[in-house]
Amino acid sequence: MRDADDRPAASGELQDTETELVRLRTENTRRQGGKGNGITSGILRRRQPISPGICRVREVSHSGYYRWITSAQARAAAEDALVEEIRAVHAGHRGNYGALRVHAELRGVGHTINRNGSPG
Repeated sequence: MRDADDRPAASGELQDTETELVRLRTENTRRQGGKGNGITSGILRRRQPISPGICRVREVSHSGYYRWITSAQARAAAEDALVEEIRAVHAGHRGNYGALRVHAELRGVGHTINRNGSPG
C-alpha cells in the first residue's frame, strides 16, 4: 500500500489499514444480510431512512429516492402475485402447459404480460 504522496506506507499503518478494511467488509456483509447489491438492498429490507450524503453522491433527491422505493416494492408485490398465478395455471393443467399456453391463458383472463411473464 502507498500513502497519499505515493510513498510506501509504514508497516504499522498498513496493518491498521488492513484491519480497518476487514472490519468494514465484515460490517458491510452483516448489514446486507450476507447478500445484496449494495446500499439500497439493506435499506429496502429494513426500511431505514437514507442519509443525505448518499443522496448527494447518487445525485438524487430524497423524495425521488423514496418514490422509487415505493414503486419498487409495489412492482415486487405485483410480480410475486403474478408468479403465484402462473404456478396455479401450470398446476391446474397438471404441469402440461408450457410458456405459450400459460401466457395465452393469462392474457385470456385479462393480464397484460409478455411471454417472459413480465408486465407490459
